[in-house]
Amino acid sequence: MLVDSASKIDKATLTRWLLQNSDQWIDLYDTEYIDNRLLRRGTKGLLYFWPELLVRLRVTQRNLWPEVMALLGLSALECNDLEMAMLAFNWLMENAGDDYYWGLPIKWHSAENVFPPGTMMSTTTAEVVWFLLELDRRYQCVGHEDLERIGFTLASNLHRAIDDGDRLQFAYTPYPGTPVNNSNILVASALWGIGCHTRTADLMTMAKRTLLTCLEGLDPSGGITYCRGYGIIDSYHQLFSIRALYTMKDMDPIVHKWFERTLDYFERTFIDSHGGVLV
Repeated sequence: MLVDSASKIDKATLTRWLLQNSDQWIDLYDTEYIDNRLLRRGTKGLLYFWPELLVRLRVTQRNLWPEVMALLGLSALECNDLEMAMLAFNWLMENAGDDYYWGLPIKWHSAENVFPPGTMMSTTTAEVVWFLLELDRRYQCVGHEDLERIGFTLASNLHRAIDDGDRLQFAYTPYPGTPVNNSNILVASALWGIGCHTRTADLMTMAKRTLLTCLEGLDPSGGITYCRGYGIIDSYHQLFSIRALYTMKDMDPIVHKWFERTLDYFERTFIDSHGGVLV
């Protein structure tokens, strides 16, 4: 109990400091403005060792990332710090797109594509939704109207890579692209969460279509490939897909089955004998 109390105090202090000193943030992805891939990777590596120096030399610059703000907002809620949760909430709403969505503060390189700063990102918006839902469940600070607006923006603005009958899959952004499994699972989780919280049947239906379409394309082993039908399976994307599946495991018995299957795959593949996670 003493250990738990101490760790919560430390977490609360750190969360408050980060939210009150966002001008001090340095992120490895602050290097995304660099077009040359090798130079971008090299600079990102240097940030591990000399972050402050690279900022002072203007090799990179600080950025405020909506996803980080949402995660810190969740941390504040976990620490029962409503003041800091509202600080995160107010910043997110002030920096939302015109239709209530969130993207990245700098241009983003993905394969051969370069997305402009502020482009709507499926995963970023979904992560923000998780925070907003938890804030509204606890304190009714967001409102059903705004949550519904965010949900329908997410469902209507993302490019629909598959939309035929019962099947539905989104691209990562409003631009055409191959469906990404972890992205679609997070989008489904956001739509399902908003739909259940606001009792909006259309959002719940789209969430179910999106998730079941995604699950039908996964390998029975439980490994979640990056793209639909192909790609690497890594611990990072596997784990946050499991987190999203957990929020929907009562949607349908098949979803509960896939939650257990993907969790079992993670434990078998990415946990070593000492309980450590293999990257």
